[in-house]
Parts: sequence; C-alpha cells; structure tokens
Amino acid sequence: EALGLAQRTLPVLLKMPQVGHVVVHIGHATLGHGVGDVNRAEFDVTLSALGNRDSLASEGAIRAALGRIPGIRFWASTFLTERIHEVLSGTTAPIVVHVFGTRFQAIDADATRVAALLRRLPGAQAVAIAAPAATPSISVKLRRRALVRYGFEPRTVLAAIETGFAGQEVGRVYRGGTSWPITVLLRPSPDSDPASIGELPLLDGNGRIVPLGALATLKEYDGRAVILHQNAQRVQNITVQVRGSATAFLHRAQKSLRKLHLAAGTYLTVGGTAKAASGTRRALLLSGFAVFILIVVLLSIALGRWRPAVLLAVNLPFALLGGIAALWVARLPLSLGAEVGLVTVFGITLRNGLMLLSHYQHLVTQEGVQWSPEAAERGAVERVVPIVLTATVTALALLPLAIGAGLPGQEIEGPMAIVILGGLVSSTPLTLLALPGLAARFLRPEHLHAADTGI
Repeated sequence: EALGLAQRTLPVLLKMPQVGHVVVHIGHATLGHGVGDVNRAEFDVTLSALGNRDSLASEGAIRAALGRIPGIRFWASTFLTERIHEVLSGTTAPIVVHVFGTRFQAIDADATRVAALLRRLPGAQAVAIAAPAATPSISVKLRRRALVRYGFEPRTVLAAIETGFAGQEVGRVYRGGTSWPITVLLRPSPDSDPASIGELPLLDGNGRIVPLGALATLKEYDGRAVILHQNAQRVQNITVQVRGSATAFLHRAQKSLRKLHLAAGTYLTVGGTAKAASGTRRALLLSGFAVFILIVVLLSIALGRWRPAVLLAVNLPFALLGGIAALWVARLPLSLGAEVGLVTVFGITLRNGLMLLSHYQHLVTQEGVQWSPEAAERGAVERVVPIVLTATVTALALLPLAIGAGLPGQEIEGPMAIVILGGLVSSTPLTLLALPGLAARFLRPEHLHAADTGI
C-alpha cells in the first residue's frame, strides 16, 4: 500500500519546478532506526534553486499539489522541526495523545474515539493512530506428523518460506565504489491469501515436490505489527498534525478530551512540542516577571536612586511594541524563538536607557551642568552616535537571518531576528526622543546626584 502511495505521489512532486530531488522511504531497512507502517511513505524533498527563493511559498505549492491526489493524508515539516518533535515526544507530530491501559481492546477503542474527536476540531490536518489495532497477517503452523511423513526438518521449511516471501541475499554486484545485493524471492502475488501461500513448492530429500499446505496449517487473522510501551505500560499514541497555531489547537483538544469518558483502567495524557512549548512559555513568563523585579532593584543600586530605575522600567514595555509589530507584519506566530527575541530587545533597550541616564549623571555631577530640559536634550544629542551605532551594527548582523526567516533550518533564529529588528526600530527612537522628555519632566537634580556608574 505504501508503494502505491509513492507511485501516485512521486510523479506529482517531480513535475513541480520548485522541487529538485525526492527520496522516498518505505518500510523498514535492515539497519534503519524506525519502523514504517505498511500504509505510510515518507518523502525527503530537496527544493530547487527556484523553490529556495521562497521556501514558504514552495511549501504551500507542494501542499496544494498533494491535496489534489485522492485517497491520501499528508503533512509537511522541515527536517529541524521533525527532529525537535521526535526528541520531545518520540513522534514527528507537534501534538501526541497517549492512551495508557492494560487491555488491548479497551486501549484501541478509546484511541479510536480520541482520534475521531480530534479530527472534528478546527485546525486538525492529519490525525493518525501510531500502532494500527488490526494488521492483516497470516500464521504458518507446522504439523509435526506431516514433516516426519515427508521427511522435512522444521528449519528447512521455515528457511524456504523466508526465502520465498522475505528474500535471501545470494550475492552482490560491484560497480565502482558501490555494491548492490542480489536477492532471490518469489514474485509478489496480488492475492496473498493462505491458499496461494500454501501452494509454495518444497523439494524433499527424494526429489518430490510437496506444497507448503501439506506440511503446515495456514490461517489468516488480524494481528499487531507494533505494540507500544511507555513507562512499563501498554500505550496507544494518537499523533496530530496541526494547521495554524499548535498552542491554540492544544487548548481546544484538552478542553474536549476532558469531556471524554474512557474505559475502566484506561487514562490519557497529552504531550508533544506544543505541550512542552506551553509549559516553557509559562516558566518564561514567571521567571521574566521575577527578573524584571530584580532588574529594578539592581538599577536602583546602580543609579543610586529608585526614580530613575522606575523610569527605565516603565519605558521597557513600550520598546517591545516594535518586535510585536514585526511579528504581525511577517505573519509569524509568537513562538519561543520570538519570545527570546523579545527578551533580547528588553536587554538592548535597558542598556541604551542606562547609557543615557548614566550620561545625565555625568553631566550633573562631573561637569556641573544645571539639570533642565536643555540638559536632557544635550545628553541625548551626545549619546546619539553610540546608541545609533550599536543598534545599526546589531541590525546588520541580524539582517541575513531575518531575510531568510522562512528557509528550512531557521525556524528558531528567523523569528528571533525579526523581533529584534522590529524592537530596534522602536526602541532606538524611544530612547533618544521619548526618554529625554520623560527624564526632564519626572527627574529632579537630586535624583541625578549619585555615583557615576562609568557606563
């Protein structure tokens, strides 16, 4: 089935001018690190020079082209995003629901209900159960009396079955620095039922041909290709690919799952990168608030007075507006990379404001300038060059990352660079224009009579 998916999908991809090369992964390699299901194929798509000009638009074109192929469900992600998903949750999806229990039937029934519920939620792009409950299988049970009657050893029969249906390597072809295996196996039959498999001819010691059906009982049944365990418990995983904000979908899913009644002895948990990002975001907000209080205390110590420190602290949130506006213009979500960028803007704005207030202290205490609106203007003019120069150098360093924010591999650095650039655009004029006016209005000469910080 996975081969059929590849045969339908591969020609569509190769015809697109945005696509350079495509590598298809089907099944499970001998030395592979993952087990592929029979109805799943994975495509590694390398964009062409045309596609790399705008990777986001190219991804949208690929999604639109695959969406016109009937009978398939698909999702697309970059290599870095997929690796992050696998490290945090063991799957390649941003959201995964774990259904734990002791009985296979109860776990599978609840997992099916969970998957049906998630598919109905807005934003669900692809919902899949990791370990299919029923996989068509054929059991081969050798009959000892028949083996003795025809003179066969069990290992001989099992080796013949393996050679016929799984293949056996009998040699290799060497060409240049590459070699290919020569594998012997039967031609795949479109109707692999017990009757056709039972016709496998076996040769006994006397040269007689005996069909496999005379030596074994073959039976078709629904088996399990994969049995998942986590924390020494049986588990069934439901993976969810999301269109739009994964955090918003996570909140909707958690709210809906609370109303779902599970079988006795079965319970579920929600994980994935969206869950980890939500917890990290809360921790970041709490630690950011604590650090904000600590910064005010340290500024009060450094400036010798509490009012200049409060003035800087009040100025900081307004400097973040540029970063938020840059995210809105770029149509990017508030990711962890963007939040790190906001923290960076926070620090840059604080440094520039501290440089300005420290220079005011120097003018009043060292040069004997009378504090006034004119003195505030003079201090701002004298600090224009260092503040603008540091902002310009930082912006030029981040510009390549911001331009390539949509390229694969820059899912974290790209939004961070865009937020910092937007924050620099808003914080630099705010420091040089708004802060001097606020300082002239709210600061008194005695607030500036403190030891020079030397900044």
